[in-house]
Amino acid sequence: MVIVQRKPFIPNSILLTMPHQAFIFDLDGVITNSKEAYSYAYLKTAEKYGFDLDRKLLEKVLEKNRPGIIQQLYPKLSDGTISHLKKGLKNVLSKPQSVKKVVLIRDGLELAYSLKNRGLPIAVVTDSHPDFVSEVFHRLGIPEIFDYVLPKEKATNSKEDRFRYLFDRWKIFPDRILYIGDTVRDVELARKVGTKVAIIYNKTSWSWPVKTGIVEAQPDYIFDNAKQVLDIIPFV
Repeated sequence: MVIVQRKPFIPNSILLTMPHQAFIFDLDGVITNSKEAYSYAYLKTAEKYGFDLDRKLLEKVLEKNRPGIIQQLYPKLSDGTISHLKKGLKNVLSKPQSVKKVVLIRDGLELAYSLKNRGLPIAVVTDSHPDFVSEVFHRLGIPEIFDYVLPKEKATNSKEDRFRYLFDRWKIFPDRILYIGDTVRDVELARKVGTKVAIIYNKTSWSWPVKTGIVEAQPDYIFDNAKQVLDIIPFV
């Protein structure tokens, strides 16, 4: 978790009238493009443990962006073996060979800067492992501009719980918070916890190139790039 202090810019009298008073960012697909890193890590992990893995099959499974990727790739594996592979995957992901494949999405970071410069609360909530997140932030030079960076500390540490932690810390109603993601799962999460949701849909999104699911999920907003979020925020 990374915590930094905010300097209020927008007066409370105006802030309280704004439809979106705080912003939660997904990491992968919004601030960073980690598709190649994850593909590399899955392939290397499979190779290390002696499993065949077809790259095209992996790409199809990753595009679905659903929980249980290893189970989808190897449906007959025991829970113990799957657990072992997950540990191996986390280890490979945090290695320099994987991290160097992660690319910064400048539109996402510029949006965060714009919000931060106006004193608005911003946070990152991601299901990526803390070691991977730390290495990515360090290598890409992502500054400590976020109030909170909340990776997945353990298996039971759900995104819903981390969102509710932010609600409590910020003392802001969920429906006044905008979650910025890139997948159908992000829409489902926002509906579950009560926030508004904007989906970024472009080639760096995990949902690319299938837009049908995004449209059917009915997010509050769909944008081509993260900086377009500024169009719905007054005084920014």
